[in-house]
Amino acid sequence: MEIGGLEIAGPVPPRYAEILTPAACAFVAELRTKFGPWRAQLLAKRIERQAEIDAGKMPDFLIETGLDATVPVRRGAAKLTVFDCIETFYNPTRCLSSLGC
Repeated sequence: MEIGGLEIAGPVPPRYAEILTPAACAFVAELRTKFGPWRAQLLAKRIERQAEIDAGKMPDFLIETGLDATVPVRRGAAKLTVFDCIETFYNPTRCLSSLGC
């Protein structure tokens, strides 16, 4: 069945017609046409990245950010790494108290 330029593969019960209007399906078809190739590229990168992680490569910052997770960050008397900052974000009380803050 085709609605608004979008091929619907499964059955369409009567109540679905309230949602799958020709205008709504045409909008989804337009999004697919406009962003489909970019979405496919992102999914391919995601699969590639997951394979790297599965092979043991640790996540790091993108080169474009200019950040390096191994470089210590000076903050007061304590020396913090980016990983410390991430831990502070997720568990501020435990991390800050262990640093004497």
